[in-house]
Amino acid sequence: MRLLVHGATGRIGGAVVTEALDRGHAVTAVVRDPGRPVDRRAAVRVADILGDGDSAAACAGHDAVVSALGWAEGAPPDLLARAAAILLAALRTHRVPLLVVGGAGTLEAEPGVRFLDSPGFPAERRPNSLAQAAALRVLEQAGDDLPWTYLAPPAVIAPGERTGRYRLGTDRLPRDAEGLGRISVADFAVAVVDLLEDPAAPRGRRTVAYQPYQPYQPYQP
Repeated sequence: MRLLVHGATGRIGGAVVTEALDRGHAVTAVVRDPGRPVDRRAAVRVADILGDGDSAAACAGHDAVVSALGWAEGAPPDLLARAAAILLAALRTHRVPLLVVGGAGTLEAEPGVRFLDSPGFPAERRPNSLAQAAALRVLEQAGDDLPWTYLAPPAVIAPGERTGRYRLGTDRLPRDAEGLGRISVADFAVAVVDLLEDPAAPRGRRTVAYQPYQPYQPYQP
């Protein structure tokens, strides 16, 4: 598989690049800053998805595209939504699967209530979650004819062991006995590449975590 990864120097994007390379796939890492480290086995393309104007051409010759772009303080609120729209336009030309790394704040903490709207949701995380939610809306408005997946991590994603084990869910916030779902960055990357390798993998909105899904519970920060 020939994989194009946007946001390849980020924590999750870098892990996806390495996981794919370890499995023998060819990876093109798209970076804005060529000074930031990226796995040396990857081909590197220096580009800004919002300013390069060449995203469709970048997709040519690839079998799948990953967007692991993140939102940081000071960035435009619509950054991720604009990036999603650009990538969808490229998909219409090249018809390759797109997997967008999303945010836990978009998941349902209880029926009809997003995690980011839950009482006690950390205020400092809300702008990022809103940016992620805006990107999800762009994808959902694209229709069912484009092969996209929006994969959200659980509330806690952190460095840790690669076990190769996880559980795939849909739009519910996964919870463990302590009330919050968890996964390592390495195992999240495993799930990303697994989904891209499987032509029969479910599309649309998904999440991944270690533990089984528990009944809805009030969020306890």
